[in-house]
Amino acid sequence: MEILFRMKGALLMGLRSFIVVGLGILIWTDGDAAEFDSPPLRGDRVVGLRWQPDEDDPIFNGNAVLQILEEHPFVHQPGNRVIAASPIGLTRDAYSYATGENSVVRFNMDTGETVSQLPVQSSEDIIDLGVHASGRFVAALYASGAVEYWDTADDGGSSVFQAAEFPLEDIVFAEGVSDTLDERFAVAGQSSNIYVYDGPENLLYQMNVPDGATRALAMSRQGNLLFTGGDGMRIRQWDITSQPQAPAVFFVQHQGSVRNIEVSPLTDRLASVDETGRVIISQVRNGLVLAEFDVDVSAGTPELEFSNPNGSVLSIARPDGVLELRDGTTGRFFRELLIGNNGITSYAATSDGRSNIVGDDDGRLYLVRAGRCVPSLANPVCFGGYKIWRNTVPDTAGIRLLRVYGFGDSTWSFVDEQREFSDPDSIIARVAPPQEGDPTDEIRRAGPHNGVSYFYSITRFDRQFLNGSVFDVDVNSIMEGFYRDPGESEPTAIVPTPDGRTDLPLLGEVYVVPNPYEAGKVPWDAQGGEHVEFRNLPEKAKIRIYGVAGDLIRILEHDRDRYGTSRASASWDLRNSAGKRVTSGVYTYRIETSSGEALNGYFIVVL
Repeated sequence: MEILFRMKGALLMGLRSFIVVGLGILIWTDGDAAEFDSPPLRGDRVVGLRWQPDEDDPIFNGNAVLQILEEHPFVHQPGNRVIAASPIGLTRDAYSYATGENSVVRFNMDTGETVSQLPVQSSEDIIDLGVHASGRFVAALYASGAVEYWDTADDGGSSVFQAAEFPLEDIVFAEGVSDTLDERFAVAGQSSNIYVYDGPENLLYQMNVPDGATRALAMSRQGNLLFTGGDGMRIRQWDITSQPQAPAVFFVQHQGSVRNIEVSPLTDRLASVDETGRVIISQVRNGLVLAEFDVDVSAGTPELEFSNPNGSVLSIARPDGVLELRDGTTGRFFRELLIGNNGITSYAATSDGRSNIVGDDDGRLYLVRAGRCVPSLANPVCFGGYKIWRNTVPDTAGIRLLRVYGFGDSTWSFVDEQREFSDPDSIIARVAPPQEGDPTDEIRRAGPHNGVSYFYSITRFDRQFLNGSVFDVDVNSIMEGFYRDPGESEPTAIVPTPDGRTDLPLLGEVYVVPNPYEAGKVPWDAQGGEHVEFRNLPEKAKIRIYGVAGDLIRILEHDRDRYGTSRASASWDLRNSAGKRVTSGVYTYRIETSSGEALNGYFIVVL
């Protein structure tokens, strides 16, 4: 049995609030209240809770955040296509180049301000840009097979050399190697040959792929492994710490020419995409395919990037301007966002793991939040979780917190795409299960108890960063989160009860608890008010209660509840048909069913 409820999506209607952070910094949050979605169902001393997650819930988005932080329209001239924008190590700067311009620009990713420029010697447009992890060395690739190389510590400008006798398409440095004595980079293009250089004109290795042009490269952060792909539709892995005679591993077969490869920061996974739009996520150590899916390539082949520091999120930057976020292992879709109206022509991840730099066809650059949401100065507000509350009155006074579900909590239960919680599976301590017919033992349990009215509430909370600390902030109040029947403005009580008996005889196991009833000595009175319960009833029955003199005190019509649920118990609040409290004495009862069964009995009330 269960209660079903839903949280309003964060993009729908809701309360809006601002929180003052530090000196004058405002964080905007969605104050959407959590509210129950459908009528409750109850079980025997059990209440189950289900709810549809909010759109910010990691069940939908993997705790990934996708948002444009800054737009920089003046780093390049309007109308010039951004070819590459490469972040520089641990700094907040990046190098970028756009077609038709005569310099490579170093700019600040947060402000868009130009820091410096590297004059370009060649009259050709740069095809690709590589940046050493130290930021000292920059290499530009040309379709003619030439490479222009800058040592920014040398004021003598750049050097240009012929790296290949064929058009080049891709260049890579090892992203994790910042040692300036290690200048290794690899180039490839419209040939089966691949070249590894250690600085300008210093050729270390030449490798050959027998089945066509190599159009995509990726290098491990340590610089020991090189991954290649191209017209042969196969990913190859090479060990370039020594003279490579042949690929170390052959694995991962695509269905078209491979156009982009990305290796995860821990070098445990690869992501590759071919010209047909098939994306494959695979393991590096054995080539095992972890996930396959298709993306839109109508505007061209997308760029791929794993998030830092562990590649938990895979970004797919499509040329049509849409940026997708997916799970970095399973490929499950999280979010997507249209970045401007001029496509995406370059895409690269920053070292902080929280933002990426995007270039478009009109010379614009964007700083984008793309990855896991971790409360910090850069990501001040992240989804926190839910809290489940219970009370015997529709108020916050005396309310009990049953359970806190936070992101990363492995105890969350799922029903398809719903969250699930079962009361009494709560954080409240409880003793051994009750013995049937023993109300004292039953009430020692944390609950819920049959015949007792309960009011359940759900609240959502966010995790927020403030002055170096992270804390919880409730998005909606407990009063807002109480279950309410459809159309009702006040919280609705939920009374747990077992299903009505169906075995004959229907009245064979009926009993009354407590018997005798002694005012002030029944533990459940504090929760459910003064009452006695008739238990093990069938679905329908009529209960007549008489005084010792035979006068009719009250008639109880036992039937399915207002939600259509069969019940096995009925309670009497010790009041007569006029609503007045009865006196101490012996009371008799007669229970009748529509099938003709009848049962007589008695109980004692001491007030």
